[in-house]
Amino acid sequence: MRYSGIGGQAVIEGVMMKASDQYAVSVRKPDGEIEVKVEKYKSLKDRYAIAGIPVVRGIVAFVESLVMGMKTLNYSASFWEEEEQKADIQKKKDKNKNQEQGRGNDLVMGLVVMLAVVLAVGLFVLLPFFVSELLSKAVPSVQLRGLIEGVIRVALFVIYVKTISCMEDIHRVFMYHGAEHKCINCLENGLELTVDNARKQTTVHKRCGTSFMLVVMFVSILFFMFISVSTLWLRMLLRILLIPVIAGLSYEFIIFAGKTENPVMTILSKPGLWLQSLTTKEPDDAMLEVAISSVEAVFDWKKFLEESVQQPDQEEINQKETGENIEEAASTDEKSELETAGFEVVEVGDEEEDDEILQSLDRYFDDHEKTVTSEEKMTLRQMLERGRLELFRAEVPEPGENAWYLLQSCFSNKDFSYRRNDYFFHQEDEVDEMVQNRFFEAVKKRSQRIPLEYILGYTEFMGLVFEVDENVLIPRQDTELLVETAISLCDGKRVLDLCTGSGCIGLSIAVAGTPGEVILTDISEKALDTAKKNLLRLQRQYGRFLHTKRGISMICGDLWDPVQGKYDVIVSNPPYIETGVIPELMPEVKDFEPRSALDGGVEGMDFYQRIVERALEYLNQEGMLCLEIGYNQAECVRTLMERHGFSDIKVYKDLAGCDRVVTGKYIDQ
Repeated sequence: MRYSGIGGQAVIEGVMMKASDQYAVSVRKPDGEIEVKVEKYKSLKDRYAIAGIPVVRGIVAFVESLVMGMKTLNYSASFWEEEEQKADIQKKKDKNKNQEQGRGNDLVMGLVVMLAVVLAVGLFVLLPFFVSELLSKAVPSVQLRGLIEGVIRVALFVIYVKTISCMEDIHRVFMYHGAEHKCINCLENGLELTVDNARKQTTVHKRCGTSFMLVVMFVSILFFMFISVSTLWLRMLLRILLIPVIAGLSYEFIIFAGKTENPVMTILSKPGLWLQSLTTKEPDDAMLEVAISSVEAVFDWKKFLEESVQQPDQEEINQKETGENIEEAASTDEKSELETAGFEVVEVGDEEEDDEILQSLDRYFDDHEKTVTSEEKMTLRQMLERGRLELFRAEVPEPGENAWYLLQSCFSNKDFSYRRNDYFFHQEDEVDEMVQNRFFEAVKKRSQRIPLEYILGYTEFMGLVFEVDENVLIPRQDTELLVETAISLCDGKRVLDLCTGSGCIGLSIAVAGTPGEVILTDISEKALDTAKKNLLRLQRQYGRFLHTKRGISMICGDLWDPVQGKYDVIVSNPPYIETGVIPELMPEVKDFEPRSALDGGVEGMDFYQRIVERALEYLNQEGMLCLEIGYNQAECVRTLMERHGFSDIKVYKDLAGCDRVVTGKYIDQ
């Protein structure tokens, strides 16, 4: 993922997007048309050097975002006021009056911002402080009271967000918030900015203001656990005075987290992403259109995508740190790196350079074999860049990330063990012929749209590494919610995993939970062979029987046919894609993943029907059935479970705000 520098916020029936020195507000008016307003904006950071230094820039950005947020919200609201729907004549009469009142409106806006800040300080800073102070006699430890204060602050914030999310108007704003994130994610994942591409993206983003507020609260906990004075009023004053410093430090964290794929930062960002499930909702296509229009008004996304393909990833291969990029190589007086690799470099003007480079690459690939020989040795950097370009030509999504994982697999016998710093220090080293051939053979397979995970032979799920092949469905992050739900129910219980595939669900439950016994079933013997490999792999790492008392077993058969006995928890991610939808899926899915693991029948409900109608036969009293579902299947599955006698039926949403898991309890009447 490449950092775009775009930021924004949702407004009333619209989206504001900011890029560089301008911002745009796009609003869907009552008549259905999209109104786009573009304005120049010069930050204090651009005018004063001191405002651009770390921490200070965070304080500046925080204040500026408050002011801009209130301004854009007020603008969007104007389209929905009754007086704004008057006749054109009346608008002309009011025009001069509105201009005269401009200064007055600015003053009012400033007062509103100040009032909002005061209320926020009172509710989220001072109230938790006074509550914790009331506990001073019972809790003499300053550090413990600081922790309690922080917990109260976070709880108040979560309750506040959850409460306002129930309001219809705020819910629509949150849908536009989701549209804003989807557009940014679409670009930073290297996809063209279209409604179809944006729709497929997640509604969460590491740089979101929601995450920023949560980080502020966590940082404040650390501050006030260790910064203390004896005087009550001085302690209260410190909490107010240190707000800018805490905000500045939190800003640096958010910016860094948004630019990196570092696993530690990814883990630290998880709470913020979880909270975004409350402040972002799945938008409709009309909302995505509004968000796209706002992006296009201030950002040349086509140029950004072209540059992102030709440049290394932001984090690990910065231009200034690693040398010339492709454009520099084509224009340098010395013999370029492209020429060294055998590329034909054409001297052209700036506006035609990108196209000509790609054309020269096309000619190279048409005229040469894909396998590199010893006469054509390349540096590690050249090899990675060429692999990236081959994948780009094949229209592989995220070509840079894919090229990296393929390179990673060529240099280590251990999964994910070849690190970015290894590459950074050795990028100009010549690569052994065998490694080159292995890498480009893998690139060739990926160019044929064979899934990356099948080429690597493994993938990551629930923080664990699972072997995968063409006989099993590739585990998705969405399924982790199903596992987390089952773990909360399985303590000491007997668990059945139907349609286990790679075994990722049942085995993850055994590793991360404390079940009494886990049984895994699948109709495919080849799939169970893969699951057995993963069991042996995890046993070596976590112990013979993992965290179960009675162990783990696997049986082959069609759904309930091989199942015997009673269970406390039955969990399943069955095939649920509608038959007619499968041809529309990505090539990686429809052409390579097993059809039997995808096809849920004409309406996608075939397996749910077969599972639910017999599940009660195999559940103990108060036993739970947990099912992963498609985004549009919650009501159908809920109705099906109610009809067959399940009680206490619940639907859980994933981080993107989509219905993902349905659970039901067996209570014998």
